[in-house]
Amino acid sequence: MQPTDQTEIFRLDCEIQIDQAIVPTLMGVFLRHWLYAGGRASAGGDLPPLPACASAQRMLIAASDADSKVSPVDTLIWSSLQAAQQRIWIASPYFILDHNTRRALIQAQRRGVEVQILTTSKRNDKPLVYYAVREQYRDLLTTGVAIYEYQPSMMHAKVMLVDKDWIHLGSANFDPRSFFHNDELNLAWFDPDFASTLEQFFREALARSDRIECSTWRKRPWWQKLVGQFVLLLRWQL
Repeated sequence: MQPTDQTEIFRLDCEIQIDQAIVPTLMGVFLRHWLYAGGRASAGGDLPPLPACASAQRMLIAASDADSKVSPVDTLIWSSLQAAQQRIWIASPYFILDHNTRRALIQAQRRGVEVQILTTSKRNDKPLVYYAVREQYRDLLTTGVAIYEYQPSMMHAKVMLVDKDWIHLGSANFDPRSFFHNDELNLAWFDPDFASTLEQFFREALARSDRIECSTWRKRPWWQKLVGQFVLLLRWQL
């Protein structure tokens, strides 16, 4: 597995290349979603050659379906937050928390876990969602959670780093739409080597971000509050 962290002109993202025996399983998840959406798939076909590797890591797959009332992605994230003992670093552009996830982050901060959130700034593709995200900062900020808004460009990375080496990466945002409406696929695994790469990714992104202080957040314009509160009423469809 080779990490490829890249900053594009219009987007900060984090991408990885995956090989080994997990590939057929991921292909099966994709085909299931593809068929559900009305696509067609061949019953045959050869899988790509998989190189032998004695040090292959075990990975946990969480795939959410659009028609499911239970979200494996949400469950995996919540379990990771509950288990954290040292740090929780999250990157997510659309950061609209449900009650349980928000409470898990606050509880982690209160028990001494370092909680840092990296999300998008005004430079994003969904301004209304941005204001809705900001409306939920209060409880996190007053608890001591560090929230950073990435300034140079749109931020599209969806990554979570827990403690020293627990990695959670995939397509899902921290929002109800990703958990309960979309077809999503996330992976989680222990990987000390890749964790150090992700740590550097976070540090470089945070250096280009503005940390949100509670005092300045309270002084945001009244119209931003109004827009954010209204859009939050539609959080399940954003």
